[in-house]
Amino acid sequence: MRTALFLALAACAHERYIVAPPDEVDDPAAHLAFHAADLDGYQAAFRLTWNGERIGEARERLTRVTDGWQFERSERIQVLRGGALATGRTRVTVLIDDLFVPRQIDVDRETGPARAAGHAVRLRDRSWQIIDGGSAPRIVDGAAMPATLVPLLVAARGGRSYDGPILVEGAGLASARMVVEVAGRVARMRFVTAAGEIRTEARLDERGFLSGAGGPVGLASERVAPETLDATFAPPELVASSAVPVAGRSSSPHELRLTITGVDAAPPQRVDFQQVAASGGTWRVVVAEPSVAPPTDVRERTHHVARTLGDDLGVALLSPEEALAAGRGDCTAHAVVLAKLLEERGYQARLVTGFVLEDGALRRHRWVTVRVGQTWVPLDPMLDEAPASSRHLALAVHGAGMDELAFVDDVAFAGWDGARARFSP
Repeated sequence: MRTALFLALAACAHERYIVAPPDEVDDPAAHLAFHAADLDGYQAAFRLTWNGERIGEARERLTRVTDGWQFERSERIQVLRGGALATGRTRVTVLIDDLFVPRQIDVDRETGPARAAGHAVRLRDRSWQIIDGGSAPRIVDGAAMPATLVPLLVAARGGRSYDGPILVEGAGLASARMVVEVAGRVARMRFVTAAGEIRTEARLDERGFLSGAGGPVGLASERVAPETLDATFAPPELVASSAVPVAGRSSSPHELRLTITGVDAAPPQRVDFQQVAASGGTWRVVVAEPSVAPPTDVRERTHHVARTLGDDLGVALLSPEEALAAGRGDCTAHAVVLAKLLEERGYQARLVTGFVLEDGALRRHRWVTVRVGQTWVPLDPMLDEAPASSRHLALAVHGAGMDELAFVDDVAFAGWDGARARFSP
């Protein structure tokens, strides 16, 4: 999943929290499952691509350790975002008992200088206790399976389908539900998340192991011989490749009027100052300049975030603690910090995922909307706009919680691969 690949955490700060004492940690016993030894010796290497261009690689292996089994996945990503080199490394380690029941998950991640760790441990009541980045501990469903283990689970069970909760390690151990339906050598996968559903397909080999996922558009992976991953590659530009070109000239400096074709998605629900009429894959969009001015303290905090955080598309962060520790970040980092500051002042704030019109194209972007009276007013802390200009086209309005934020891009931008736009009179 795209969101699982480009996240970075700013600091390994979880040591300050008190985790569960040993007598509360689950003692793995006889759970109904198959034996991990059935997968002894498993190793795999994957080539990761975006729109057919290589962006990195991943390696997996399962090994015997003193008190069970250890699954490891290491992942490296290199892409360009607006000309800035974004590098990411993720290492996932899962300790498993002999009956393939996971009991501990450790995640180490970095993007450039930003680093942090996530940790999950199974408690005696079989729930998971999770600490990720600078967040406080949280308890989640103990039935949740680490997402990276699901393909192995499907293979070891003879290609049987899977339906259950998961923890997505590369997305801050966010919670979701994964449904895998196997038909021959094709596995149709559905992710049910707080942000909506995500669908994709995977290909299986004759033994039922994953051989590839995704297609020529967007994120994909293909299992390859490990030595083929030693070759260097030129990182592709993501911002330009995901932009929607806009033809013509604007008829008004105070309104954004567009006709967008080739959209295979439903229009967003009601957004103040924005109207979208959709029919047969064509959107007719009007975004007006906000007529409500945000209060002085809201404007001040927007400007404060713009001044405090450096703009760096190479640092993608999802929590305000991580963004503040790094001191810089992309549009998401700016948005989550501003939302937190506004909520601390008693305001209702939400995040917005959509497009901003820049240099003749709609480019993916994230900003904030705050409630002023009965109206939601847009704010853009990265562009230092309070209120945000009419150049913003909202696709989704959502919360800043990890379970929602980690997946919203995959949901909001689905169906936009073939979109084209032009200015309307």
